[in-house]
Amino acid sequence: MALVSGSNRRISKAALNALARVLSNEQGHRGILVNAMSPGWVRTDMGGSGAPRSVEDGADTAVWLATLPDSGPTGGFFRNRQPIPW
Repeated sequence: MALVSGSNRRISKAALNALARVLSNEQGHRGILVNAMSPGWVRTDMGGSGAPRSVEDGADTAVWLATLPDSGPTGGFFRNRQPIPW
C-alpha cells in the first residue's frame, strides 16, 4: 500500500517527537534534558527565499534549549521558546 503524499514526513516527525519523550524518561534520572523543537519555516536552501524566518530566528530555540539550566523542561516539543502541545 502506498503512503499518502506527505505522510512519510509526518510519520518521521512523530517518531522523532516520541523519541524525545522516551529519551527524556530514560535519562531524566541522570539530569539530562531531552527536548524536541521546530525552527519553523526558515530562509535556507531548503526553505527558500520566501520563508518568513531568518536562520538566526530558526536557531534561537535550539540554542535556548541547549543552554537550559538543570531545572529546565524535558520531554517537550518547542517553537519560539514555547511548548507546543503534542
